[in-house]
Amino acid sequence: MLMGRIDELLVDLDPSAVMVYGGGMTAAVAAQVAFWRQVPVVHLQSGLATDDLLCPFPQEANRRIIAQLASLFLTTGHSNLGSSIGPNEISVGDTLYANPHPADLRFARLVRRVRAGGPRLVLVGLDRQDSLGVLAGLPDLLEREPDMELVVFGALAGHGVAYPLQQHRRATVVRHMPLAELVQLIAASAVLVTDDPELVADAPGLGTPAVLVDGPHVAQPGDSIRSILSPAVMSTIRQLLATAGVTPVPSSDGLEAARVEQAVAWMFGMCPSPLLTSPFPSSPSNTEV
Repeated sequence: MLMGRIDELLVDLDPSAVMVYGGGMTAAVAAQVAFWRQVPVVHLQSGLATDDLLCPFPQEANRRIIAQLASLFLTTGHSNLGSSIGPNEISVGDTLYANPHPADLRFARLVRRVRAGGPRLVLVGLDRQDSLGVLAGLPDLLEREPDMELVVFGALAGHGVAYPLQQHRRATVVRHMPLAELVQLIAASAVLVTDDPELVADAPGLGTPAVLVDGPHVAQPGDSIRSILSPAVMSTIRQLLATAGVTPVPSSDGLEAARVEQAVAWMFGMCPSPLLTSPFPSSPSNTEV
């Protein structure tokens, strides 16, 4: 059904190119339909590629499918764990870094304390009922790790199993997490634990190892994403806490979107270079875009 609808849309709009983001199913289907219609595909990729075809599932497989069809690859600039994407790979930076600092004072203060050498932060986002076992094990994790603080968000944050965490002085539990807060907390965390495959795909790009509550997956040394069945999650978190640090978040120059525009214009032959050479792009009447 999705293929048919996207195909109708391409016939109606007759675009010069199609840009897809990440490794979701919609991106994979749109890239295939565009390829069949001989419309160039631009892949705006976020996060890191992995060496495991099944992790995160199915995003990593979708990303590889798109890589076979795309004409232009726009990456965040972080080193891929897997092989190089291709010759038309252009680093544009990660727009996630340009997000504002947390507006919620609880999270803003927590991020400052973490970056000042304070507690190690574990960020947990859980939505599925089969993740309740992970939620139930978090109070014990807090007791075993006295220098750790915990932020829990998602649909399960309102479940009765989360009540002991709501009373714990080193835990913060919220149902909804705005994007600005979420990005900053992921970047400040020692570990991200979630049952959302899309979220774990973005975490390594922010310098944070991620544990996907899904499994089964045999973790390998150096993995930035680990897919673990619920019973083994706590031991995996403790292992990562023993070695993980906080990766400094690089500052954003605010030109990520301009770099994307420049690269796409180069693909169409509208400018001589795919790279943005000036912090102030020239007007469309000039050679630079």
